[in-house]
Amino acid sequence: MKPTIFAVLLLCVGLLSSCQGVSSTSSSSPAPEESVRPTLSSSRPEKEYRWGAEIDPLLEEALEDSFDLVPVFPDSSFEGKNKRNGKQLYTVLRCYGADSGKNVETYKAVLRLREFLVQDGEEENSFSAVKQTEDVAEVVLQASVKKDEVGDPYVELLLARVENRTREWPSEKIEASLGQDLPSFPAKAYSFSIDENNIMTLLGYGIPDIEMTLSDYLATLKEKGFLSLGSLEEGGTMFTSGDKSITLALDEIDETTLRLRAVKSQA
Repeated sequence: MKPTIFAVLLLCVGLLSSCQGVSSTSSSSPAPEESVRPTLSSSRPEKEYRWGAEIDPLLEEALEDSFDLVPVFPDSSFEGKNKRNGKQLYTVLRCYGADSGKNVETYKAVLRLREFLVQDGEEENSFSAVKQTEDVAEVVLQASVKKDEVGDPYVELLLARVENRTREWPSEKIEASLGQDLPSFPAKAYSFSIDENNIMTLLGYGIPDIEMTLSDYLATLKEKGFLSLGSLEEGGTMFTSGDKSITLALDEIDETTLRLRAVKSQA
């Protein structure tokens, strides 16, 4: 997936109004020693914020369990707010620093070290990044250098958690594509897509014993009347349904991922 979701989500970004808060503590001198009585303390350790007292809650709401996996933008102060495009929640941040361009390059390097897929944008000092952070969701972000109302430069960060997979076998989508469902195989998560040639691709992720799963699924296909058409040059096996209405291919993407491709035969 190309990390360009904000090109769709963010057709228009309004002015940001919320500013980062600065927490403060105060202390006072104790009374003379003879007047102090021992008491039980009810104080709690103050929460340590990553982005700031006002920004952390925004990102925690938008990124959920992926919040801790996104590194803090370097050498900057922040302003931000959360917005929605339909059901999609995302965070818009202004990052003010002494050298916006240098900070962007530093952040790109940090994201790559955190195994984000980073892609440079068309404009200078802009990029997009994406990382699968959960079984069924990925974090996407976009950065670009802009100027505020008084001409001061800042880096705009757009961040969102996007559900791009499902935990359930996508029976309805398969039926819509092929006219019937297919036998399922177990996986932690699934993704589904259809290309311009109406070829359906289903990926099953997080399979602990892929060889056993593959063997069991091939046996299931044969039990359901699918006929083997032999091995593919690039690896995997091709099948056709008993009535020859569906052709499918099954192969391994990596040690935990199976790929099922299928197409409805032309009448």
